[in-house]
Amino acid sequence: METRNEVYLEFAVTRLKEIFRSMLSKGPVLPDLRISNAIISEMNTALFVIAFLNWAISPRSIAYDLMRVLARVGIYVMDQTVDFVVDSLCRRREARDAVLLWAHFWCLNFLFPLMDRQTPKTETDFSHKIRLLRYLATQRDSNRCIVTGVHDIFSASSLEPSGVLTPVHIIPARIQDNQVAKHLIQIFTGGRIPPRRLSPENIDTCDNILMLSTSISTTFEQYRWSIKPELQRNITFSDSTASSRSSNTYNYTLAKVSMHQVQPIHLIPPSHSQLHFSTGPEGHLFKGPDPILFALHFSLAQILDATQAGRIILELQHAEWRFLVQKRGLVEPGYDPAAVVVFVRNLSRDYLKRTLDWAVEPGELVRGRDEEVQRLVAGGVLSM
Repeated sequence: METRNEVYLEFAVTRLKEIFRSMLSKGPVLPDLRISNAIISEMNTALFVIAFLNWAISPRSIAYDLMRVLARVGIYVMDQTVDFVVDSLCRRREARDAVLLWAHFWCLNFLFPLMDRQTPKTETDFSHKIRLLRYLATQRDSNRCIVTGVHDIFSASSLEPSGVLTPVHIIPARIQDNQVAKHLIQIFTGGRIPPRRLSPENIDTCDNILMLSTSISTTFEQYRWSIKPELQRNITFSDSTASSRSSNTYNYTLAKVSMHQVQPIHLIPPSHSQLHFSTGPEGHLFKGPDPILFALHFSLAQILDATQAGRIILELQHAEWRFLVQKRGLVEPGYDPAAVVVFVRNLSRDYLKRTLDWAVEPGELVRGRDEEVQRLVAGGVLSM
């Protein structure tokens, strides 16, 4: 990427926000963003651009990427007035198409992969890795969910609240197979997450794993809530040398994001609650979660909520799943979750739970998901 003056790009971010806010106020000038003909839901394209400029870890990189696209159709954001650019977008179809294609590209190649929680294609020993990461994360965080405080059912005392914990990747492990998505993550974060950071040997590590109660794990994977890292600079003074030394630590706070909360979001503590990692007796020996991965998750959660892309992508995933199941002749159009057993019998326990999430109504998720898993295990269809 061409190096640009940081002040120049900061002005570019402000200018682009003014342009697309003006477009937003003019009504349906830009065509809405439709990601598939399989569903009717659409996103407001101007709102999509504004959300990226507001919530990207590096808004300057997003601004530069969008300006490059607009320059190809003769729109030079920093050389023309806001009114002139808005007028050009209103009058010229190729200019509107350029914005629409930019938004479509980022939606399909960035947001979609980061909502894909399936097992990586290239991993043959994924279940073994998960077992190891589960052990490391539970040792780090004292065998408990750091959000709900629920202790692992296999290690909790009779006086401690207990439940089933599941290991959850902050950033989906499947992203390791997607070179385009990794490049866009590098742009989105201003280079703070280079592609090598998301390679197989780096993404399946303890700094990308949380142990969460199964009652809230799915909503975290769907970006309905997040964990926000905040840098805290610590300065210590030495009396003997009359000098000071600074060190950086992070505070982690819970952030509820989704405007349309569903169960079991009520199980999560209030927003801005402090969360603490490495609380186990040997917690200091294990690597804690990487703050930049939490920052990426938090930014994505804000964008997916502000644009409603999260809801629409989930809707499309459900439609694709139903089509696949019906194509294989497993169920009728008014599908029955129990009939999906044949289709998913060889899948991992965690992926099965996500599949069942798609097959039942939201109000039945908490009860139906775990009951179905236990029934399959008891019947010998699925092994733990």
